[in-house]
Amino acid sequence: MKFSFSIVSLLVFFLSYLHAKIEGPLDFTPPEGASVSNNGVGGIEMYSIDSADLEQTMMLTKIPGGAAMDQETLLKAMTGTFVTHIKAQEKLVGKLSQENPKVENFKGGLFSGKYVHFTLTSEILSSIEHTIFYLLSDGKETWNATVTGNKGWVAECEKLLASLKKE
Repeated sequence: MKFSFSIVSLLVFFLSYLHAKIEGPLDFTPPEGASVSNNGVGGIEMYSIDSADLEQTMMLTKIPGGAAMDQETLLKAMTGTFVTHIKAQEKLVGKLSQENPKVENFKGGLFSGKYVHFTLTSEILSSIEHTIFYLLSDGKETWNATVTGNKGWVAECEKLLASLKKE
């Protein structure tokens, strides 16, 4: 009996590390092997989620007073800034597939909103094929998620965003 109790204790201990508690106001399970840090400072909440190889990332940032904003207008401003920066460094970072992508809808469980998707063609930054800006709201708070990485990473991050919950 002691033997089976020891195995169960070890199993519970091990499983608790598989779903480590994420500190901060959001509850989510990161992609397998990813590291998460909560960098909230001065009332602004921010998470950094990095792939195991550190080549792909997702940043989640709470936008103060964001529930009342027009998401499409903010996304257009964000993408305009992004395009300007990429064009200025095009020889170094590569070429965007489209400079003015269409704003699309994203439907999650608790958080839903809008997003824009860029594809980057680059020999130097081959692991960063996609950059996607999301603005997601639960009606009270709005979070910006910026995902950069390959197709598999984007799919994992979309699963995370679709299942995002509040603490």
